[in-house]
Amino acid sequence: MAETPSPERRDARSTPPPSFVTAVADLLARTGAHLDRLSLDLARDLGEVARGGIAVADAARGEWQEVADTVEAAWTQARAQSRGVPRVTRVVRAGLALAASARWYRLRGAAAGRAGLSDDDHRALAARTRDACIELRGGVLKLGQVASCRPDLIGPVWAAELAQLQDRVPAIDGAAIAARVEAELGAALADRFAGFSADALAAASLAQVHAARLPDGRAVAVKVQVPGIDEIVRADVAALAILAGMLGDLIPGDLGAIAGELGRALTGELDYLAEAAAGAEVAPTLAGTELFVPAVVASHST
Repeated sequence: MAETPSPERRDARSTPPPSFVTAVADLLARTGAHLDRLSLDLARDLGEVARGGIAVADAARGEWQEVADTVEAAWTQARAQSRGVPRVTRVVRAGLALAASARWYRLRGAAAGRAGLSDDDHRALAARTRDACIELRGGVLKLGQVASCRPDLIGPVWAAELAQLQDRVPAIDGAAIAARVEAELGAALADRFAGFSADALAAASLAQVHAARLPDGRAVAVKVQVPGIDEIVRADVAALAILAGMLGDLIPGDLGAIAGELGRALTGELDYLAEAAAGAEVAPTLAGTELFVPAVVASHST
């Protein structure tokens, strides 16, 4: 579809190739695993001597600083070699911040003689993940929404926090949506609609819906993709592949494989002409039931 690229979209066009993503993912996974072992050993040893003391906290923070510095240096070097990928960098940084919190909770627990993360630790991490999903939107938010539907895979604590992503997504600026609609339809809103609400009826990870009225008086709902979302999704899939090795022990499942499958699924979901055709195909089957398939106004659809 024709559109005016947003700054986010232009940034995402530098999404790194698969070979680069794989190399960075392997580097971060090996670095994180090695330093995790050192950190946990230190925390346990210090916990034996001064469990719960200030010395344990200071030592654990100092050890994690080494982890943070090493990973930051690795990512800075890799990013320099990739010509710069701001969207990927933003997602990876958010993931590394989550990993840092998880490691700090694990160190604190080890110093107190507790193995693994407590429910309170998981709840705090899940809440931070939820907030990051809302801030980043795109494929990251979609992944959080999908994950929230699978408590059997991610556990009830994570599912409860991420479930808030289903109905608490803030809408993006109405002016950006209006510009996207005008670019798609090749005309000003006033030329194609008798009225178009700047406030969204609903907002989701990939699109939002606005109430409008056609020149003939018909009331319609206009579903509009977030500007540049296709490129954002591709960048998110690359970033999640990089993070898979670092977050594998925190988030259940193969994050890399999930990210790849998510990318394939979202590519189809972003094809609104295919969605319209699918709706028309299934509508006769649902006739007479409680389910309803809205009619598509072809003259105002792209």
